[in-house]
Amino acid sequence: MSTIGRFLDLLKDGLWHDLYVTTQKVGLSSAKAEMVISFLNEYGFTRLSENNKQIKLQHLALDFFSQTQQFE
Repeated sequence: MSTIGRFLDLLKDGLWHDLYVTTQKVGLSSAKAEMVISFLNEYGFTRLSENNKQIKLQHLALDFFSQTQQFE
């Protein structure tokens, strides 16, 4: 599974997740975490909290992932 895939897998419950803890679980360096988070936010997959310390999947991304899991 790709780094972005592992990151998204941790967020698929739709709850807010601490950015530091989440990136540590995936094993991302600070620079790579910033790139992944920037990509996910730019394309509307995720949403950052106002203080930028928490992240969660957007509703459309949640719907997409729940529907694709039905095919697995």
